[in-house]
Amino acid sequence: MISKKLQKLMQNKQVGLFKKAYHLPFSFNDVFRIINDISFQVEAKGEPYINYQSCALDQVFQVLNTEGHPFFKQYEKWLNDMKIFHYGFCEFDVFLSFKGVRGRAHVDRESVVILGLVNDTQYYFNNLDKVVTVSPGDILFIPHGTLHCASSHKERIVLSVGIYGNKR
Repeated sequence: MISKKLQKLMQNKQVGLFKKAYHLPFSFNDVFRIINDISFQVEAKGEPYINYQSCALDQVFQVLNTEGHPFFKQYEKWLNDMKIFHYGFCEFDVFLSFKGVRGRAHVDRESVVILGLVNDTQYYFNNLDKVVTVSPGDILFIPHGTLHCASSHKERIVLSVGIYGNKR
């Protein structure tokens, strides 16, 4: 059911939210286990400098290319059942923050499926005059080329699945 609705969103290049679409448990401890298992590239996505009023944890962090990690096998299976991988090559990135923080507005070159993992994340779509809240178990589809930014009021984690449109 979701895969057909998602396919329609992809064809029409529309933002879409699926509430309570799945239930796969996740926690901050899982992120730390994943980072410790394999050496992943981690990037801070906030301001390029830290000043006296902020600390290193006042950032949004991106753990890149986590696909293939054994922990994500259950997510890969679930996404495969939804036929996500039929749309092209996919990369998994985990985004997290340790407190409420707003990310930078940006446009992705790939379409993105966001899975809410821990706490709520708000996505702002200025050109659509729309705000969407993604909670654990929710799925948000963002077509490539859509201006957006993410924000949260407290710590949060999402899994971002980038769909590149053709197989590598």
